[in-house]
Amino acid sequence: MTGSGLRQFFLCARSLRRLPSDWDRSAEFSAFCERYEHELAEWLSAFAADLGNASAYCGKPKHVPELEDRVHEVFSRAGMDADFPRIEYRPALCLTHDVDYLRQTAQEVAKSMVARRRLPKLHGRKAYMESLRHLLEAEAACGARAAATIFVAGTTAYLRGWRGPVSWLLDPAYRLDGEEASWLLELFKEYGCEIGLHGSYHSSSDARSIANQLEALRAFHGAPVLSARQHWLRLADGAFGNLRACGIRTDSTLGWNNAAGFRCGMSRPFALALAGGGELAEVPMAVMDGAIFDSMKLDEDSALSLLCAILSEVQRRGGCVALDWHERSAVLGWSRVYEASLKWAASRGFRFLTVSEAATEYAGL
Repeated sequence: MTGSGLRQFFLCARSLRRLPSDWDRSAEFSAFCERYEHELAEWLSAFAADLGNASAYCGKPKHVPELEDRVHEVFSRAGMDADFPRIEYRPALCLTHDVDYLRQTAQEVAKSMVARRRLPKLHGRKAYMESLRHLLEAEAACGARAAATIFVAGTTAYLRGWRGPVSWLLDPAYRLDGEEASWLLELFKEYGCEIGLHGSYHSSSDARSIANQLEALRAFHGAPVLSARQHWLRLADGAFGNLRACGIRTDSTLGWNNAAGFRCGMSRPFALALAGGGELAEVPMAVMDGAIFDSMKLDEDSALSLLCAILSEVQRRGGCVALDWHERSAVLGWSRVYEASLKWAASRGFRFLTVSEAATEYAGL
């Protein structure tokens, strides 16, 4: 096992147990790693497999945060429950929204036809912004006003010339200097939203591209932007280091495009160990609307049942995960499940946090 791998295990354990901040540099930690070398190697292998896999997962659906449970198991076997007790929290949710479109576009129609195999209904110019307002209003009704994090593309940085067929089809193509973007900014101010970067499809491999998109978004928003989620959950090699180098403190990309559950096996935010040193806070994204409706093709009852089952695991562990409902969800008929899940969570004592608040509380970053 590499030093960086052991550092990652320690960082995940630190979000679960009351560990000294320098315990990973102690003789006690070295002895612990030597004694449980096999268990830690298996843990790291599973963690790494999930880290590089946004489109599918191997084996059974991960509706239980198995790697988190395995951290507790090895500490209990080592007789360390008294020395390093579990950190107890009230459960929490991060309510997030990726803004892919400000209005219906040719690209969105084409992708919709592929996903749903039919021509989508055409919508008015303001339909998607009204859909986002509907989601924010549902959150406010559950006591979660000013708790949403909205990930917006820094499109001004890359909407110049021909970008190639993949970028044209997949990336958000709205402008941040037009009337529709002004409507978006008004929503941010009205509902007190946190704004994060929704990095373009290819940007995670290019720190300069991330920096340019961040600069465009900061100019639009007029405030620092410290959180991010990559478009299509795409993470190239070195992506986390590139994000941190550009000033991003918190990421929330670790979820699945075509499934729901606990990617990297954690039900609460944790720190990612970066190559060359440093850390980036990660808020795991457990459920995304497009994954359960488009990819898994669940009906509303099945989707809500799965969502509540996953959130029950979060509640039992005092965890905190992100939900991701896109700006157009109400137009697509996906908002009812979201609203029902908010009411379910609120009735069971969940708190509602922005991703930056969650990172600070759980990961200490």
